[in-house]
Amino acid sequence: LPLGIASGNTAVTLTAELFPNPATNGFDIRTASSAPMTVTIHSITGKTVLTTNTTRHVDTNTLAAGCYFVEIKQNDFSCVKKLILK
Repeated sequence: LPLGIASGNTAVTLTAELFPNPATNGFDIRTASSAPMTVTIHSITGKTVLTTNTTRHVDTNTLAAGCYFVEIKQNDFSCVKKLILK
């Protein structure tokens, strides 16, 4: 679900893709910008389990298999994506 702010009549949002998804040891994030981003991973219960700054790759070796929500913040915009770890 992309989140953003309205700019005139046009909504400005951050669009991101996670791949691979499902993932095993890590995943990459693709956005339209190459700017650094802050990535926060939340468990299904809402607990923050990992926060990192990156330009693309996130290592998930320390996380257990399961379903997570990935919050991506970049250039004052953010979005949340669902991630499955095997």
